[in-house]
Amino acid sequence: MRHAMRCPKCDGQRIWLIEDFSSEDARRTSSGHPLFLVKSRGVDRAKADDFHGGNGRLDLVACDACGYAELWARGLEHLVHDPENGVHLFDHDPDRGPFR
Repeated sequence: MRHAMRCPKCDGQRIWLIEDFSSEDARRTSSGHPLFLVKSRGVDRAKADDFHGGNGRLDLVACDACGYAELWARGLEHLVHDPENGVHLFDHDPDRGPFR
């Protein structure tokens, strides 16, 4: 939906794009907190500028007609495979050979 700007459910053409989608601040004292893909985990600590910051951002794309919505991830280049902390990368690229 993000690229075609057309709803795959109802074929609607009025599409909302909310960049850096955020959750509401519980105290309603600010404009909210951005939703990160992971917070302080799955981070290459040697390369991270701010280890305690979030990695990856989510954009929300929503159809004005039917309300169907999708979350799109950005900023994945700084994530690392970190199964001990619940961050998993599954790579099924046939050119890389079998995963062992």
